[in-house]
Amino acid sequence: MMLKDCFKEEQQKAFFAGLDKLNEDSEKANGTDFAKATPAQKLALIKAEDEAKERSEFWKITKDLTVLGYFTSEPGATKALEFLEVP
Repeated sequence: MMLKDCFKEEQQKAFFAGLDKLNEDSEKANGTDFAKATPAQKLALIKAEDEAKERSEFWKITKDLTVLGYFTSEPGATKALEFLEVP
């Protein structure tokens, strides 16, 4: 929903192209798509993308939405941010 409602069409296309590339990279490195890779294999692919000199549009959007999702969730708002609804 966030991707469809808040990002331009070109960013949406870049995001989906990035998902395809992540699956291709996982296939090459692990012999399976990203969803079926082990947690260690997924982490290795994510670290490689995060350490890349030039960040892809896919990676920027993924990080933005992950941070937004966490800090607007109950655990993120109450534990990480220590938000108190009523002081």
